[in-house]
Amino acid sequence: MLDDVRKAPEVLAVHKVGGTSSRMIAPRPEEAQKCRAFVAKWCKTQGFAENATDDACTIASELVANVVTHTRNGGVIRLYLSEAGPVIEVWDNSPEPPIVQPLDLSSNSGRGMAIVAALAATWGTNPLASGGKCVWAVLRD
Repeated sequence: MLDDVRKAPEVLAVHKVGGTSSRMIAPRPEEAQKCRAFVAKWCKTQGFAENATDDACTIASELVANVVTHTRNGGVIRLYLSEAGPVIEVWDNSPEPPIVQPLDLSSNSGRGMAIVAALAATWGTNPLASGGKCVWAVLRD
């Protein structure tokens, strides 16, 4: 999958204004915490405010948790600056799109994409040519 990331065209219709930082996502529960640290370090390097960094880490955690929960092979997280704003992408090999479920505070799961939708300026999903999908979120300024 990392080879696909290196060769793939952009799946988000924005122009990048900076380089891409990528990290593999292993199919293990502790990956959400590791990816949060990866995102926090990237945000600090970019000079983001603490609240923007917190939102980015929460979005990444939710997207990575979906990969860990719903795939066997893990995936890739990519971060970059674009003209639309900072972007978080999470690639995996599942063709199933994420679903925003009604918010049910009594449920133990199912709130992740609602959280992403609330925190991101916009988000979406694109199919990958090699199979699977990219779920992306543009962060708020």
